[in-house]
Order: sequence, then structure tokens, then C-alpha cells
Amino acid sequence: MKQWSKVVARSCLLLVASANAQDPSEGPSLRLSGFGTLSLTKADAPTGWGFLREFTQPANDGGLRADVDTRLGLQANLALGERVQAVAQVIVKDRVRGAQATDSIEWAFVSWRPDARTTLRVGRISPNLYFGADVRNVGFAYGSVRPPVEFYGALPLHWIDGGDVQRVWTSGETHWQARLTGGFNSKIAVDRASDGGSAAAYAFDSLAAASLTRSQGGLALKGMLARTVIKPRLSEASEHLAQELRGVAALPVSAVAAEAAALAGDLSLRRGTITFASLGVDYSAGPWRLVAEGGRLGGDFAFMNGSYGYALASRQFGALTPYALVGRARTRGQPGSLPQWEAALSPAIGPAAAAQAQALGTAVVEGFVNGPRFDQSSWALGLRWDLHPQAALKLQWERVRVHPNGSGLWANATAQGAVNHVSSVSLDFVF
Repeated sequence: MKQWSKVVARSCLLLVASANAQDPSEGPSLRLSGFGTLSLTKADAPTGWGFLREFTQPANDGGLRADVDTRLGLQANLALGERVQAVAQVIVKDRVRGAQATDSIEWAFVSWRPDARTTLRVGRISPNLYFGADVRNVGFAYGSVRPPVEFYGALPLHWIDGGDVQRVWTSGETHWQARLTGGFNSKIAVDRASDGGSAAAYAFDSLAAASLTRSQGGLALKGMLARTVIKPRLSEASEHLAQELRGVAALPVSAVAAEAAALAGDLSLRRGTITFASLGVDYSAGPWRLVAEGGRLGGDFAFMNGSYGYALASRQFGALTPYALVGRARTRGQPGSLPQWEAALSPAIGPAAAAQAQALGTAVVEGFVNGPRFDQSSWALGLRWDLHPQAALKLQWERVRVHPNGSGLWANATAQGAVNHVSSVSLDFVF
């Protein structure tokens, strides 16, 4: 392809056409399509650390991996007349233990277009929280090997059950798109040693979002605001630890009791509200392209309060597109301090029991308070080769600096900082 934007447009039309796709004028019409990625990833990191595309992936112990980015997607678009369409999309990829079979169904909705500018969708839909919300599993549709980890990996909400309404209009040469989204019952499952098994899943009890996109010439801007209520589904291990902390909180040592009670409360938080705001820019000028997004999370869960962002610049030379990528993710606030309980508790409960209480507090702070925190920055160089109109080969090398108590985007990671290097090769295709 002569222009990078044409590659993206074609892949979107082939693969992720949803309610805005053109409907046939007569009778039902079924269209099947698919996409996939075959990939190898090698992380040079401390022993046992596992590189993750997003923090909900199954834990791994590093080395050469084929399961980080490899996936297969199938999609069916059934047009039921001129205004109604049904869409289903299934993604086959490595998922965490305990994931349900229905989690593979990432789209399953019916759309209705009452007029040329308005679209309503009901069912399992993309939450539309960022530029790449509809194509984050479609490697052929974006420039890098994977969506930037510091942004997309930290915000891994792929689908919600609910609905949205979209309105498009044109003012002069400017194209506008506004969307309101509401949903519930989405799930983010977790399976990482670095969080100590603190939560088996986060259930999105409700979500409301609004987005506005402005496009003119080669420039597109997108702003988004969302608010969601989250209910952690705690594992048996975290429930047991919270109970033990309540026992420490009942001891007659006020300073220790207050700290233990606070840790028990954080560990067993049953419900909380999170607000997310983001702004993205996509600019194309001839063979050049710049894409950048930044977002901020805030709410009741301390480790989710943070800032996330990336910028990707590319330049196309025929079928070859070299690119550079930088990313940053950081949880706000200071890491939790390790408790100093042993000396204070020894006179009251004896040295052995005090040492056990100290070990309990240390484990909870390291695994449950600081373990999920994000604090890393990265830069990467890569090359995309469009070797076929429906296939692209990508090579990418990146340097990732993980700051102390900031390894939440890695599996089996320790609290110490590290400078890691990740090499990847992937083959993306559509059919």
C-alpha cells in the first residue's frame, strides 16, 4: 500500500466493520472474516520475570514465549435488511486459569440504524475507551507488534455487556463522532504471582462512558470520560489473609492494630468506583504518522490510581514502515511502607508470634499493596513489512525500565527495579 492510513482503513473494513458498515438493500446477507497473529517474544529480564502483553494474561516465568501475542479471531456480520445487523466475534488466545468459555466471545451485538447518522447497539460490545478499542486484537490493523503495553496493557477492558448510541455529523470539512456507552457485567481475570493471588477477578458492576472524536484532513482527536463501579472477587487466599490481619488488629498494641486494620480493609474492599479520562491524537502527513494517547485513572483502589500514555511515530517507505515507540505507566502516590511490628508485639505475644505477624504484614504489603503497582517506562524500535495485501511481518526491540515497586505489568516480578529488553517477531494476517 502507498499510504499507511490506507492499510489501517482496509483492515478495519475487512475485519471490524460493526454497526457503521454499509448494509445491503435486499434480504439477509452473511459475511465471514477472520484475523490472527503468530508471534515469538523473548524477554531478557531477572530470572523468573515473565513479560505480559497486558496484566490479565496468565503468569509465565519468562524466556522465549509464543503465547504472549499469538491469537486467532473469527467474525460474522449478518445484515438483516437495510438498518439492522448482527455481529459476533470470537477470539482464541491464551487465557487465565478459571476463565469461562464465554469470555472468548468478545462481540455479540445487534445494531440498528434509524437514520444515516445514528447507530444503536445492544449486546456484548467494545467499550470504546481508546483509539484502538475495536482493533486491539487485530495485529494487522496497527503499526507495532502489540498495542503499547504502558497504555493498553494497564487498561485491559475488552468488552462489556450493555449498549451504546453513536451520532455522526459534518460541519464544513470537519467530521464529528459522539458516542454514549452504558454497560455492566464485564470481567477482568487475574493470574499473576506478583499480586499474591489477591483477586481472582474484577467485575465491572456498571460502566458509563462518553466519547467525542473530531477528524479533519489528516488529524483526528478523541476525548473520553468513563466511570465504573468495580467489585473485586477475592480469592480464598486473600480472604484468609484478611482474617489473619483482623486478628492482629485485635491485639492490645494500638499502633500495630491500626496498621493491621487498614491493611485488612484494603485487602477485603468489596466495591469501589473508578473514573478514567483520556485524550488521543492521530496525525498523518504523507508517509509520516504520529499516534499518541494519554489517560488518567482515579478512584477507590489505590493501585489503579495512575497515569498512562504512549507515542508512536512511523514513516513508510513502500512496503516497509520503520517506527519508534515510547510509553510510560505510573501509579500515583508512594508505595506502601513495610510494617515494623515485631519489636512492638514481642512483649505482648512473644517473639515467635510477633515474627509471624511481621511476616504476615510484610507479605501483604509486598504482594497485595505494592505488587500490582505500575511504574515503568519504555522505548522501542520496530519495522513493519507489508509482504502481502493481507499479511504483515513485524520486528520489534524495546528497552523497558521498571522502577522499584512498579512491576505490576510483569508476572512473578520482585519489588526491585530492573532494566529489561524485549525482542519480538510477529506475523499478522487477515482473511
